Amino acid sequence: MTYSISFLRAAESDLEDACRWYEIRGERLGSALLQSVQDVLNTIERYPRIHPIVHNEVRRAEVARFPYGIIYVVKGDTILIIGVFHNSRDPNQWQARL
Repeated sequence: MTYSISFLRAAESDLEDACRWYEIRGERLGSALLQSVQDVLNTIERYPRIHPIVHNEVRRAEVARFPYGIIYVVKGDTILIIGVFHNSRDPNQWQARL
């Protein structure tokens, strides 16, 4: 099955904010975060059910080299990205997006 990835607007904002934060702190760190997220998204697209379920049907994929997780749900042939969250953030923040 071929899957498509879709982002909630809030998830896009999460990623933009994180990249901006890293860019301010170090040369090309924002770009490195974006590449690491893209690598995880590629894996999610190929194997959407490989990552553990953290709440009902919601899954979390860890981002290599950065303290972030991608929160997503598989609905039919669509992978909906709910959030890109720092590991220290309160899970209630992404749960409120469901």
